[in-house]
Amino acid sequence: GARLERIPNERHVGLVPRAPLADRIEEGIESGRGTSVFVGSLIDGAIWRGDLRTGSREELADGATGRVSVGIAYEASRDRLWVAGGGPGFFGAGDVRVYDASSGTLLATFIPPGAVGFLNDVAITHDAVYVTDSFNAQLVVIPLPADGSLPSEELLGSSWRWC
Repeated sequence: GARLERIPNERHVGLVPRAPLADRIEEGIESGRGTSVFVGSLIDGAIWRGDLRTGSREELADGATGRVSVGIAYEASRDRLWVAGGGPGFFGAGDVRVYDASSGTLLATFIPPGAVGFLNDVAITHDAVYVTDSFNAQLVVIPLPADGSLPSEELLGSSWRWC
């Protein structure tokens, strides 16, 4: 289980869940609704959800061999987590995954076209998801449909962009 540690903060002192490093190497952290927080694993790509107020934690999405979770961004308007999956330049599949932030269900996996180095940080706007490639001078842009759905293969086929 998680070990709780008191960490001073300029505003208050709270309990923060500290995950054991024996089975996970944490990377990427993102706040969710209320006091929730999401953290990914470099070992197998699992994602756990914690509560910064209560110190509770649970595995939200299972890991898998060859998967990593590096950068994480929370899309509050759709309650989705977007996760950058590293890449062959270091480790991971070089994918971008989308999860339901409440259930942990994997909604979609996107593989950018062309060479990927290491997909790392994620940012979301109202019309696109942006993912940095730390080993190449490029930015992956995944357009988001106006209706809030996930992009289809047809949409991505014509509108994937590298910046």
